[in-house]
Amino acid sequence: MHNNTVHKPVLFGEVIKYLDPQPGENFIDCTFGGGGHSKEILERIREQGKLLGIDANPEVEKIVCQINEQTNNDKRNKESGGELIFVNDNFRNIKKIYEQFFPYPVNGILCDLGLSSFELEKEDRGFSFLRDAPLDMRFDFKANELTAKEILNKFSIDKLISVFRNFGEIPYPLAAKVSERIVQQRKKKQFATTFDLVDVILNGCSIARSKGGRMRRIHPATLFFQALRIEVNRELDALIEFLPDAIEILKPKGRLAIISFHSLEDRIVKHYFREISKGDDATAKLLTKKPIMADVDEVRDNPRARSAKMRVIEKK
Repeated sequence: MHNNTVHKPVLFGEVIKYLDPQPGENFIDCTFGGGGHSKEILERIREQGKLLGIDANPEVEKIVCQINEQTNNDKRNKESGGELIFVNDNFRNIKKIYEQFFPYPVNGILCDLGLSSFELEKEDRGFSFLRDAPLDMRFDFKANELTAKEILNKFSIDKLISVFRNFGEIPYPLAAKVSERIVQQRKKKQFATTFDLVDVILNGCSIARSKGGRMRRIHPATLFFQALRIEVNRELDALIEFLPDAIEILKPKGRLAIISFHSLEDRIVKHYFREISKGDDATAKLLTKKPIMADVDEVRDNPRARSAKMRVIEKK
């Protein structure tokens, strides 16, 4: 059984500082996950406020039920938290979800694009290269048919190289070498689990290293797994669709905070925020000239936070 105390929300203090939730205000957490940020927001908006939680993973509903149960137990306390509404959907559909389920002015929106500990530890998803699991990588089994297993067993070598280059930013020689080995390996035995893939990556990386290539200090599989997950869930497309809709549904002076974990996402957010906050016809004000990053203490306590970058914008 999942223990949600394991989940450590990144940039926790900074999120609360910039969104600044007040009693009676309404917020949307677009990637609810373990609910770490949302629990604090709920406490601060008190019982007059409302929070809409969105997550593509249907199992997150268990965490929502736990939080609602705790809130109901606290009803005796006149300072109990706000109302939590949960919708199992992808944040790319935020406008449709908002119109259907949340008829309230929105003071702030949070979108944390990282995987929660809850998702990383799921044994049937295959997000982590540290445990042997089916090569799935879908956030939502119902809405998405493409799996990492299908990519590895069916994509052409050129298509594999493209996925690893575009979504993992992996140097061409290494992306090509690993893709070539994937195609060779699947002729003998189809890919089924994460360790099948890790073995091929480690072999490919050892060859790259022996030819003088310098490997980064992160685990060699990290960027390959990132690339597959992005391709499976069309994550960058989802972010591009989400941004203008999120700004549109915010009330004036409402804030949008986005936490990204790799340069592809951060670049999209940075360019979009810059675009809508410049010139006389700017529709928003940029609150973070540079991205907010975790300090040394947080990184020591939660290594996942080392790559987190938060950008915040305020609607005019």
